Amino acid sequence: MHQTLLDVALLGSTVAFAHVASKRAGDDEVLVAASTATTTRLAQGQFQGMNADMVNWIGALGADYGIIAVAEDSPIKNFEGLLNSLKKDPNAISFAGRSSKGDGIISRF
Repeated sequence: MHQTLLDVALLGSTVAFAHVASKRAGDDEVLVAASTATTTRLAQGQFQGMNADMVNWIGALGADYGIIAVAEDSPIKNFEGLLNSLKKDPNAISFAGRSSKGDGIISRF
């Protein structure tokens, strides 16, 4: 049995998912390694014309780490301070985020 492993991060998640869904559908010898960002983008409908039901999922394993950073002169000094500021005025604080290189997810809240 010949096994094929596609690394979604190297191809770009949209390209890799589209390839598997359109060219390798039903191929029991294809295994795709996808990031959490890929499954998130699928859930958000960001892969036009594609959805998570187009492949067979066999499991999930991984961890996503995050960081919250503020400017050195920010009045927010810890997580409790951030939560208190958000409770006081949720619209006074803006957030921006970026996933790791290759995942292509940039968010601004």
